Amino acid sequence: MGTTLSLSNTILPHTISKIYAPGNIVKSPDNNFYEAIRISDGTAASKDITNTGYWQKAGANNPYASDGDEVIIAGDTYNYKLKTPAGNITIKIFALNKTDVNLQYDNLLETVEKTFSQNQETVAVDLSKKPFGKYKIVVNSEDDTWVYVDTNAVKQNVFGIVDIHHFEKVPADFQLLTSGNHIKIPEPVFTIWFKNRSVIWKYISQNGAIGVTDASPTPQSFLPASDVLVKSQTAIALTETPLATLTATKTAGGKQIKNLKNPEIEKLVFEQDGATGFFASNMYVKIDT
Repeated sequence: MGTTLSLSNTILPHTISKIYAPGNIVKSPDNNFYEAIRISDGTAASKDITNTGYWQKAGANNPYASDGDEVIIAGDTYNYKLKTPAGNITIKIFALNKTDVNLQYDNLLETVEKTFSQNQETVAVDLSKKPFGKYKIVVNSEDDTWVYVDTNAVKQNVFGIVDIHHFEKVPADFQLLTSGNHIKIPEPVFTIWFKNRSVIWKYISQNGAIGVTDASPTPQSFLPASDVLVKSQTAIALTETPLATLTATKTAGGKQIKNLKNPEIEKLVFEQDGATGFFASNMYVKIDT
């Protein structure tokens, strides 16, 4: 964005046939970014990107890391789960095509065909002879699967991998070396943007009905006005800087707690809701009379 050199892949457009998980980010027809708040369940509501029960517009169109950047860190074997169980399985493994300026992963390295007497739900993909690196796996023409083969990374349970190499066909701003093959001075700075996860904030009173209000210039809404369980009307993004403008008020007597606590990231829960579901924080409040 601007002069920022982002390492993230392009955010893909919203597709009504795709199932999205909470946290997935898509590009809408109006060129804005939206974050999935709930799991897609195939309903018209989940396919409607303007439906605030399932989608929330991002505050800024930063080049966020998205599911398009996700890669599975694999060792010698990767167990692929088929979307459609089958007895005849074709596995294709692709690597980076360095002759293509667009850096496509269409360099077919290997095709493996397997036949079973019964339909299989999973199939083992042998990666033991592949050099460490990123590969695209396609099984029976199902969706692309991206893996990064590195047995050491598997053992260390790493969060992610940035694979750095020089390629003279990328735009000049992204190149690491000068035309004379010297390291650029100053070195280029690359950025990875992670969007704050948005979740439903829930306040659960342990001794009677409460209300939760927000005194900020652009206040968050909590419903209902009074109950033992009050939750945010929309998902709220988690930040390192706490939201210090929340107040809990006990319905009986009006006693208050100001600077109400924010969610603890380690204690988020996933709440199943029929065929869909969402992330929420359950925060317990006790206001003595």
